[in-house]
Amino acid sequence: MSLIPLFCAVTALVPPQPSVTGVYSDIPSMMDVWDRTAPTIAYTFALTGTVHSADNSSFIFGDGDQLIPVNCTQPSFRPKAGDKIAMSGIFGLKKVAYGNEPYTFATHAEIIGSGPAPLPCRRSLQELSGSRDNLRLIETTGIIIDYRPDDADPDYLHLILKDGPTVLPVSIPSKGADSVRKLIDARVSVIGTFNRTIRGVRRYSRPVIVTVPDNIRVIDPPPTPEDIPVLERKIYLTPDDILSLGKRKLNGEIIAVWRRRNLLLRDDDGRIIRAILSCQNEIQPSPGQRATVCGYPGTDQFNLILGTASILSVTPGTTAPQASDRPLSLTEIIDQSAPGLATFKTSYYGKAITLEGTVRILPPSGDTEGRIGLDCDGYLVQLDTSAMPKAAENIELGCRIAATGICLLEINDFDAVTDIPRISGLTLLLRNQSDIVVLSRPPWLTSTRFFLILAVMAAVLVVILLWNASLRILAERHSRALLKAQIGSITSQLKVDERTRLAIELHDSIAQTLACVAMEMETAGQLTDGDE
Repeated sequence: MSLIPLFCAVTALVPPQPSVTGVYSDIPSMMDVWDRTAPTIAYTFALTGTVHSADNSSFIFGDGDQLIPVNCTQPSFRPKAGDKIAMSGIFGLKKVAYGNEPYTFATHAEIIGSGPAPLPCRRSLQELSGSRDNLRLIETTGIIIDYRPDDADPDYLHLILKDGPTVLPVSIPSKGADSVRKLIDARVSVIGTFNRTIRGVRRYSRPVIVTVPDNIRVIDPPPTPEDIPVLERKIYLTPDDILSLGKRKLNGEIIAVWRRRNLLLRDDDGRIIRAILSCQNEIQPSPGQRATVCGYPGTDQFNLILGTASILSVTPGTTAPQASDRPLSLTEIIDQSAPGLATFKTSYYGKAITLEGTVRILPPSGDTEGRIGLDCDGYLVQLDTSAMPKAAENIELGCRIAATGICLLEINDFDAVTDIPRISGLTLLLRNQSDIVVLSRPPWLTSTRFFLILAVMAAVLVVILLWNASLRILAERHSRALLKAQIGSITSQLKVDERTRLAIELHDSIAQTLACVAMEMETAGQLTDGDE
C-alpha cells in the first residue's frame, strides 16, 4: 500500500492554463510563490531532480533539500523511486472550503536516468524538522502508547508514538490494522513518510508520520505489569522531566470518577494523582476501590496526571472520603490576598468538601454527563453529575442545596506562548445520590411562574375579548335580520289593513249611496205617478 495518496490528493483536478509568464526552475522559488500568491493565478515550472517515492503517476519529487508532491497528467508515465526525471507543468493554489491548497501538475515528464531508491533518513522524534524532513522517508523509534481512529478520515487511524517528552502521531490505514492492540507499550521502529502538517481541515496540526503496518517493527515487546516502575516521588521536576519518565504505575484509592475516563487517586503517601484512562481500558472504576493504575506521566503545572492510563487491578477499599462537618463558604477556598486577583487554594484539591448554594443551571433532559451550576456566594461552581446521572431529577431551578463532593480545580487552556496556566474554576465531583441534600425549594410563585401566569391571563383575556367581539358581530347580524323580518311583517300587515279598509269602504259607502239613489229614484217615480 502506497503512502503517496495522502499528499497528492489533487489528482481529480484539471490543470489550468498558466496566467503568468516566466518559468520557475527550483522548488524554493515555487514555495515562495505558494506563500504569497492568489488562488486564481497559475504558474509554469520546469524542474530536474529525483523521484523519492512513487505511486503510479503521483510521486514525491526533490531537486535538493526540499521535496514536493507532483501529479503527472501523462497516463503512461510511471516513475520509480530513484529515477532522475525532467518535467514541466503548472503549479499554484486551489481554493477549497477550508482554505487554499497547493497543487503541482506535470504536463510533460521523462526519465533521464535511474539510481538507487533513497534510503530512509534515521532520525529520533526530537530531531525531526518540518523544514528539513518534510515528505522524506524517515526511520525513527519510540513507544506506541495508544491508538485512536482519525475522526476526520475514517480510512486511517493514529498510533501515538512517544520518545522521551516528544509525542508524534503515526497514521496507518485502518484496514488491516487488527494487530495494533498488540503494539501498545512496545518499542518499535517505524519507517514512513514524514509530513509537517496534514492536508485538509487540520491545516495547523502537528507533524505526522504516514506508513503501513508492514513498516512497523517491534524492537522491545510491551513490559509486564511487574516490570513497570512505580511513580516515584521527586521534587523540582520540569514538565519535560515528567514527560520523559516513561510508563509508571501507581497504587492508591479511587476517590472520584467522572466522565467515565477520568479518576482521582490518593496513594499511600497522600498524593492526589489524576488519571485519564485510555479508550482501550477494560476495567470500569468506582469510588472507594483500591486500584493499580499505569500510564504515562504528564502535568498541568499544578498536578501530576497519568495519561493514556489503564487499570491493572482493583480491590474493595475503605469508605469514601468524608467532608468536614461544617459546610464551607467559597470565600474560604478562594485566596484574595492580592488586590483584584482571586485564586483558588490548591490545598483543597482532591478533598471532600460541602458547599451550600442556589441552583442556577440544570443539565438538559437526557444529558447523562451534564453539570449543575451552583451559585455559592456569587461564584458559580460546577457540580459534575456524570457518576450519578439521575442527580438532577428532583432538583429545580432556585433550590437551595448542600452538595458534598471531591474538589477538582479546573486548569484553563494556557497560552502556548507564555506557557503559564492558571486555575480558572472549581468543580465538585459528586459520587452518589446522597451527596445532594435539598435544604429548601423555591417559592411556588417564582418570577418565571409569575410571568407565565401573566402570559396565560393575557392570553385568556385576549380570547374573551375575541369571543365577545364575535358574539357582538353575531348579535348585530341577528338584530339586522330580525329588524328586516319585522319591517317585512309590518309592511305586509299594512297592505292587508289597507286592502281591508278599501274593501269596507267600497262595500259600505258605495252600497249605501246606490241604495239611496235607488230609493230616491223610486220616490221620484212615485211622485211622478201621483202628479199624473
